[in-house]
Amino acid sequence: MDVDGNNKPVAYHGKEGQEAKFGKEGGLREVHDPKRNMTVEHGFRPGDRRIVTERNNRTLVSTGPGRGYVQRLYTHDRFNRPYVQRTYWAHGHPYAYAYRDHFYGGQALLPVCAGLLLPPSVL
Repeated sequence: MDVDGNNKPVAYHGKEGQEAKFGKEGGLREVHDPKRNMTVEHGFRPGDRRIVTERNNRTLVSTGPGRGYVQRLYTHDRFNRPYVQRTYWAHGHPYAYAYRDHFYGGQALLPVCAGLLLPPSVL
């Protein structure tokens, strides 16, 4: 366990690659388990967390009870540019959106492609 000058936890590294990261006040912020290919991120608000699992080139993100999306990468246009397809569940129906990924300051941004709302069966 790594601690700061005030003896508060900063990080933990397990024998099999598990990692935990802690916030400034010592609260748990992120847990990663490479064996399960899963990351659990705790937000700044109470109850705010994301669970991310990656399998079969798809990413499942749960943002709370009954909320989240499945995401996959694909190339769709004639220039073979990468797109991200996310399928959300809302009001008892799946909705698929296509995004073009852009990078700013080294971070991936996902702006919505205008007018591209497709049912999952099309993608």
